[in-house]
Amino acid sequence: MKTTAALLVLMAIIAVLVATVRTPRLSHRRQFFGFALVAFVIAQIALAVLANHVGLRGPSSLAGVFAGALAPKDARPVLVILGSSYSSRGLDGDLLERLLAQRGLAVRVAQLTYPGAYAYEQDYLFERYLRSGATVPAAVLVELGSEGGVTERPENRFKPAALSYRDAERTAAMLRQIWRSTASSGSDPRITASVDVILHCLGHYSHLGFLHSAVLGQPRSLTGFLPEQSDNHAPTLETIVQQLEQPAEPGSDPAVSTFRAAQASAWRRQGIRDIIFFQPPMASVERRAGVGSSCRALAPDCIAIDAALTSALAGGYWTDLGHLNSAGAQRWTYWLAETLAANARIRDALH
Repeated sequence: MKTTAALLVLMAIIAVLVATVRTPRLSHRRQFFGFALVAFVIAQIALAVLANHVGLRGPSSLAGVFAGALAPKDARPVLVILGSSYSSRGLDGDLLERLLAQRGLAVRVAQLTYPGAYAYEQDYLFERYLRSGATVPAAVLVELGSEGGVTERPENRFKPAALSYRDAERTAAMLRQIWRSTASSGSDPRITASVDVILHCLGHYSHLGFLHSAVLGQPRSLTGFLPEQSDNHAPTLETIVQQLEQPAEPGSDPAVSTFRAAQASAWRRQGIRDIIFFQPPMASVERRAGVGSSCRALAPDCIAIDAALTSALAGGYWTDLGHLNSAGAQRWTYWLAETLAANARIRDALH
């Protein structure tokens, strides 16, 4: 609530500045429309807050995934999986749970994965999960490769699926993470990232606003596994094989492993026994190289893909060069179950 109030005050100040400051380059008409736009956003925020307080908050798809992760409660140890679309499309948590049980690991898999849930959102989601009173997980698997994006692609910026969880509280969480990072020389990338995060937050309220909020009821429990099928835009088999056969040259941003190591340390201080990062399958040689290097930098706390999995996915298992289709998801899930079951550290944590 405090964060939302601060955002309202900030927008009010911007509105006053837009309305009063005379800029030679802007005509009175353009200035009026600018003021009207800012006023509209303020009104949407106020309406959304009001609707939330009277019980009219509409659940987003992400809220359903969160509810699904919390719904079943039993005595089994909990394995939480955090990730973005790489894992949401490519990893079947229910199947993984069954396969681990067959291998002597009776665990409950809580899959908190969702397209567009990047590193900052993952951080927020897990904090929220721990605050919810859920069973403290015995182990957490965290997807690598989603650190660079606090933004969606421009064409997705105003789609409800991309904006549904960009509220004020999560915006504040992302901004804190951005400004904890080390600024590079020259133009500070934190400023650009912060502006984009704030734009997403404004998009959340202005695009979804009151109409999005005016829905009664609790979110429907959903699984974090949201598979997709290949279509006419999927890469050709020749392209996939060519990309997978190219050697991935080492090279990554040191800030990625630094951020992830700090993230893991913070969670361990909250009593999480084991935090393991994992490299999701990617056909793109550039993406595979960067994420693979980050995984090696985090060793031994990272599960890297191997030649056997790469070979098994050298076919029509992709919707694009970064995401698996449902058939590819099954192959990766089987591979991950075998890998986890063979990992002594994971077995100790989940027993």
